[in-house]
Amino acid sequence: MAAVRRNLADRRRLEREAARHERAGSIPEALAALSQLVAAGLADGDLLNRCGDLHLRAGAHAEAMRSWRAAAERLREDGFVHKALAVLRKATRQDPACDDVLERIAELHGELGHVVEARRLTLDLAQRELEKGLDQRAFALLERLLAADPDPATRETLARLYEQRGRGTVAAGHYLVLGSERSAAGDLPGARAALERAWELAPARDDVEAALADAYVRLGLWAQALPLAAQRVSRSPEAVPELHRLARVQAELGQVATARDTYERLLALQPDDEWRARIALLHAREGEPDRALAGLELVLGRIETGGGLARAIELLEELLRASPDHVPGLLRLAALHSRAGHRDAFARCYETLHRVHEARGETELAQAAARVLAGARTRHRFAGGGSAAEATDLPEAPAALDAATERIASASGLVIAAGAGLNLDYGWPDYRDREAFWSTFPEYRERGLALEELARPGRFEQDPETAWAFYARRLVLARARRPHPGLRTLARWRALAPAGGFVVTSCVEGEYAAAGFDPDRVVECCGNLLWSQCPRECGAPPFPTPSRITPARPPRCPACGAVARPNVLLHGDWAWDMSRLEVQDAAFRAWLRGRRGVVVLELGETPRLPVLRAYVRRLAEDAGASLVRICSRDASVPEGGVSVPMSPRRAIEAINERLRAR
Repeated sequence: MAAVRRNLADRRRLEREAARHERAGSIPEALAALSQLVAAGLADGDLLNRCGDLHLRAGAHAEAMRSWRAAAERLREDGFVHKALAVLRKATRQDPACDDVLERIAELHGELGHVVEARRLTLDLAQRELEKGLDQRAFALLERLLAADPDPATRETLARLYEQRGRGTVAAGHYLVLGSERSAAGDLPGARAALERAWELAPARDDVEAALADAYVRLGLWAQALPLAAQRVSRSPEAVPELHRLARVQAELGQVATARDTYERLLALQPDDEWRARIALLHAREGEPDRALAGLELVLGRIETGGGLARAIELLEELLRASPDHVPGLLRLAALHSRAGHRDAFARCYETLHRVHEARGETELAQAAARVLAGARTRHRFAGGGSAAEATDLPEAPAALDAATERIASASGLVIAAGAGLNLDYGWPDYRDREAFWSTFPEYRERGLALEELARPGRFEQDPETAWAFYARRLVLARARRPHPGLRTLARWRALAPAGGFVVTSCVEGEYAAAGFDPDRVVECCGNLLWSQCPRECGAPPFPTPSRITPARPPRCPACGAVARPNVLLHGDWAWDMSRLEVQDAAFRAWLRGRRGVVVLELGETPRLPVLRAYVRRLAEDAGASLVRICSRDASVPEGGVSVPMSPRRAIEAINERLRAR
């Protein structure tokens, strides 16, 4: 303890002595006093920084830089990283070409999570090293940056530099990883470009060739995929994945007989019902649906017994795409839909059967199909359940359809208010249903995580990697999903109105813009997954979600660098940034102001989750707009409105036929 007190006393004495010399302008004497503290190990970061300043005043530039470097390291060790950065920035003002100081600044920015700044500094420094001819040094900097922040743009820069310096094999490796990253992020054209470049540089690399073949398949570039797939099978004639890829490509190119031979080879190597089903379905494409169904029957029983009812339905639907009027296939599919409780789908099967029998002049069979259909609708209606198609035979439905058609045709402007029910009616998954969610995202079943657990603000704060793993995958699915026919039909209806119109939706996947609606005329009541926001409320506005994201590289706020979250209304969400919605709502109300003859068409919004109903009711009242409500569960409307108690899909099809006939 006495030694400690003595050291502290010595330090205070020497610091006072240095300060006295400094005030007197005796810089060497001040430095001598402080140097004693440095030599005795009593200097902290602030004192070393002071030494650097005095060395600079004394003209000892090299000594000043040495002291500042030491000060920065001591400050960092003591937890004062921001102060360390300030000291190093001061050093760069004296020597802007001091590369080791710039490199250390970049590293400290990385430690603080300032990814953008760290990346910028490292890239600038690497460019300087290249200009000096220090290629290895530049490559080492970029490789280290990639290890800390696997950014695709940095990887592409590094791959090009390796390529320019004649190191094609190393460049090919980076292009391969870049292709995989872009593919995982849903950027398939970008993945293709990177993988094609890797293959040009290293055509003998098996992993590059395999990745490029898979990219062609995912992009549907069957002609480009065929030579690669065939070449890989020739080298590995018993490799099941290679044979499967080749068979699929051959089938997509219409080489049915060749594809069947390849599937036969697969079946010989690996007896599997999937290959048997593929072989059977190829018979349907050759115009032999009876033979195809006979082949499918060999496997459907086992698939159904194993709990794969959905898969059995998919196989039969594929058969009917090739032979849509095949009566035995329709009957078999109707039976599966009945077992699964798919009432609308069951009804559609019998509607098709009725149409086919009528077209063939098979009156008795057509009447039998009509009786089954009518009985099914009656059963479901009086049971109090069912979805939209079950209400189509109510006496008031034709009159309601005529009234709805008249309103839409005569509207000066059309407002389409649509909830999730519209998309569900066209077969899109309902993520609110746990089984449907786990069917699309099976990796969360074992963990017991459903949408309500993943779509919470706390998940992004406590476990951002899991949260963004889900949303990155959902974004890929949303961007790849093609708009269903109902959306395209609604877009045409809106174009019929002289003043156009708006969409008001509680859906969050940007499907209306993808279907051709003007994005500036869409009001997204619950936000949009294609936009992200800062969770810290730092003042930055929402920004477009990057197309290439991974769990390890989630979007970050461009202002403060925090890990972002989707700009959508999550479960239990008090931090949703509504600024985009406010702009959309203002534009909508400006368009609506003073306009007469507006019709609001509400589709698929159910009483169970009435996100839009209150909004639509106020809109109709305030603007004097007329309301057309299409819903199978509760289509009740205020006085003057039109109620259509049908499913959105069936109603859209029926109204569209009437509009065409006008």
